[in-house]
Amino acid sequence: MWRKTLLTAGLAAALIAAFTFALRPPVGAITSAYAAATPAAATGDRRTISVSGQGQVAVTPDMATVTFGVESSGTDLVATQGDNATRTQAAIDKLKGRGIDPKDLQTTGYNVQPQYDKDQKLTGYRVTNTVRATVRDLSKLGATIDAAVGAGANRVSGISFDVANKAEALKGARGAAVADARQKAELYAQLTNTTLGGVLTLSETVATPEYRAAQPAAAAAPAATTPIEAGQGSITITVSVVYEIQ
Repeated sequence: MWRKTLLTAGLAAALIAAFTFALRPPVGAITSAYAAATPAAATGDRRTISVSGQGQVAVTPDMATVTFGVESSGTDLVATQGDNATRTQAAIDKLKGRGIDPKDLQTTGYNVQPQYDKDQKLTGYRVTNTVRATVRDLSKLGATIDAAVGAGANRVSGISFDVANKAEALKGARGAAVADARQKAELYAQLTNTTLGGVLTLSETVATPEYRAAQPAAAAAPAATTPIEAGQGSITITVSVVYEIQ
């Protein structure tokens, strides 16, 4: 009887121990759960302020590009192409004769278009050749247009002005943009009772210069030199700067 009681008590103790062990999670599981619930340390976090600045420098254009076109029409394609080639070459030769460097002349388009009447019957062909010329002496721009038109060009699609050397203007605009951003950052730091630190990131956007200028009239031989006004434009740079604050 005594042995039976002792055996029963031992068996019960073993079952309790096994049950307790099953309920207890492994040590690794406890550590992982704790780590997942712990927030990341704040070490290395930075307080920042982001501002933008703009700088603008006025520039006067000193060069221009103009596109000339020669359009020919006829009932015979080969003859029409021949006429167009002759007149286009004459215009190009005239431009070169006025001092335009060959590297500043570039063909921008050549089109052959069949022409039809209202009944879709072929009536002829239209051939167009366009050449873009860069004129580096603006005092000769009006006369250059007149010369090309007089040589056979019957289309002038427009004028685009530019500055040959933008380095100094860009430098000035960048300086003004960074100064503008710095001034804003210092003001915000003062208003928020913080201390402005160093620059963390900086990026820039350069706006394409736009120039106000008169456009030439329709391409027809003028009685006097075509007047062209280059006007004035500006180069604008916008910077985005991120500063550290304390």
